[in-house]
Formats: sequence, structure tokens, C-alpha cells
Amino acid sequence: MKLLEGKTALITGATRGIGKAIALKFAAEGPNIAFTYRVNREMSIEIEKELDELGVEDVSTDDEMVNEMLKSVGLEREKFDDEQENEKDKDKENDEKEEKENNNNKEEKINILEKDKDIEKKKDKEEETTSNSKKSQTGEYGPFIGQVMSSLKECCRKAYLCADPRLYEAYYLCIFQINQDCVGKIYSVIGKRRGEIINEIPSEESIKSTFEAIIPVAESFGFVEEIRKKSSGLANPMLQFYKWKMLNVDPFDIASEEDILNYGVNVDTKNIAKNYINKIRQRK
Repeated sequence: MKLLEGKTALITGATRGIGKAIALKFAAEGPNIAFTYRVNREMSIEIEKELDELGVEDVSTDDEMVNEMLKSVGLEREKFDDEQENEKDKDKENDEKEEKENNNNKEEKINILEKDKDIEKKKDKEEETTSNSKKSQTGEYGPFIGQVMSSLKECCRKAYLCADPRLYEAYYLCIFQINQDCVGKIYSVIGKRRGEIINEIPSEESIKSTFEAIIPVAESFGFVEEIRKKSSGLANPMLQFYKWKMLNVDPFDIASEEDILNYGVNVDTKNIAKNYINKIRQRK
């Protein structure tokens, strides 16, 4: 025989939390169980099913049964409900007070940590300024180290210029088909962009011929659109990377007085390598 067999237990708030745990624990001891809930009807149905599975004979949430049990204990339903609400209000107030205290404690800890961090940062800055001032006044090797660095940089630059540096530029391989009538226009477009046609494959079945050309990547912006315009939309070039090729022009070549007299002040515009370098510097 179980401990509470033949008795009836009234459990409030048995649909969740502690109330649910109490109901399941009581069910293991064999009593009939009546329970109350406040909001969720679905959860009450679930707890009824669980209690049925545990072998509870009479599971009820009926108000009449609850009222009878309260009268047997000497309590009224209204007073009982009022006491429950008062207890819940007290619990809420206590929870709010605890949250406020916890938040206040957290804010105080955060303020203390921030103050400590500010103090540490100020100390670090003071130490850095003092160390930098000492290094600037004396230095590890004195003012001699700055003179060595500047002279070494100038020496490396001069050695680089004496080696005749050259640029390497990337090239695209362009493959397209076009009628023989438009070949002259296509040659002019490719030549204007410093490209060259490396292969021409005539077709025996049609008027069109297949052309293979190479063009610098730096000159390829707008190339496809221009080819389509010149060919009235008949040519549709495909571009793919082909190779790297050296641009055999000194980018640091200085124009002589004769060049200025012959070509004018804008003589540097003919130095393609220098123009590329200037464009890259402007972009950066």
C-alpha cells in the first residue's frame, strides 16, 4: 500500500515549474489529485495525461471539487485566491528588488573596472611619453642612426635606377569571328590599343574568318564595346589571360632639351611606362 493511497491532494499551479514537480511526486504515492492553473489550458491537459499514465484514478481541475476540499480544510475559495495573488505579488516585488540590486551591483563593478582601466591607460601613456622623450634626446645609438638610414635609402634607390628597371604588363588573348568587310576597322581598334593580331584563320564554308589577337590588360577597358560598335554587333570577342610581357621602355627616362624642342613640354606623355606608373600613383 502506498503512502497517500485513498487520499486527495490539492496542488496549486501544477501546470509548470515546482507545482508540476510536486504533482508528479504526489502521483507516485497514490492519492487522487486536484490541481488549479491560471492561464494555459493546454498545459493542464498535458499534466492530466501524465498523471493518468502514472495511475492516478481521479484527476480533476473542477472548481466545485476544489471548493469542497478548501471547505474541508476550513478555507474559503475567495480568501484562498486572494492569498495566492498576494503571495505572487510579493514574489514579484522580491524578484524586482533582487534584479535592481543585481543591476546596481553590476553597474558599480563596471564603473570600478572602467576607472581602473583609465588609470592603467594613463600610466601606460606617461611611460611611453617618457621613454620616447628619452630615446629622442639620446637614442640607442645617438643621432648617427638617422643619418645612416637616410643615406642607405638613397643608395638603394640609385642602385635600382642604375639597373635599368622595366615594367611587365599582362596581356589578354582575344578570339573573335568577323566578316572580311570589317577587318580594316578591327585592325585600327587593336592597333590603337597597342595590340596585335597573331593569327587569322579563314573559313572555307562562310565569309567569316576567325582572328586571334593579343592586347594589354591596361588598354582593354571598353575594348569589347568598341569592337561591337565598329562591327555593327557582328563580332563578339572573348578575352582570357595570355601571358606577361616586358614593356621595353625606361619609366624613369628624363626628356632632353632636344626632345622638348621637338615634341614640346608634354613630351613625357609618349613614355607609356611612366604614364602607367603615374596612373597607379593617382589611383592609390
